[in-house]
Amino acid sequence: MGGTSFGAPFFSVIILNLISNLGFAGGNNTGIRVDRGRFVVLLNNDTAVDPRWLSALHGAIRRHPGAGMFTPKIHNYYRRDEIDNTGQVVF
Repeated sequence: MGGTSFGAPFFSVIILNLISNLGFAGGNNTGIRVDRGRFVVLLNNDTAVDPRWLSALHGAIRRHPGAGMFTPKIHNYYRRDEIDNTGQVVF
């Protein structure tokens, strides 16, 4: 497994060259293991985000410093007025 790191404007991006497809969870877990940042964002490659999503997420983190995880409101990709998900409950 090799990696490449980029600076601004990408902040800190590491591209991992894996020798096999580990699937969704395996790929995320591998990325989390090598991450050295304060926060981790898991974002699918087919995701379309609002231009303000990262700012809104950062604001929520500042308002709720004791929370361990944040999830967004997710709209249907094809019917933007339809909400698919509003978060997760993790125990």
